[in-house]
Amino acid sequence: MLFTGSAEVSIDAKQRLAMPAKFRDRSKAEGERDIWYCVHRDDRLLQLYPESKFLELSSKLDESLFPQADQSRMESDFFGSVERIESDTAGRITIPRNLLEDSGLGMDVVVIGAKHKLEIRDRAAWNAGKPERIEALRKITDARSP
Repeated sequence: MLFTGSAEVSIDAKQRLAMPAKFRDRSKAEGERDIWYCVHRDDRLLQLYPESKFLELSSKLDESLFPQADQSRMESDFFGSVERIESDTAGRITIPRNLLEDSGLGMDVVVIGAKHKLEIRDRAAWNAGKPERIEALRKITDARSP
């Protein structure tokens, strides 16, 4: 499944985010259930993976009954902080308070299609950084041109 584009939305007082229709419709067209895995990545950034993609990527991690200490620690740190979220009948997801607090996101956000996942970012920061992102993308694409 490929997510592209962006949409400005708000998180309400009950920590609910109305999933933009273009992303919700895209996932339903692919036969996805309304289940997402929410991952806190960086300051002012949450990532949402459709259930099938998260399970696919998770299954690619090395498994062992006796993992190395650093792998075991990484697994408990990472998976212990990931939350499984189901959409309600109105297409909203409730983002757990701890993830909102840890990410530092405010109520005004932008949902961004980022290939096989969605990103939730602070709206003001996203909009303010647009000129730099466009310039950086131009440099990358110019460098790859023959």
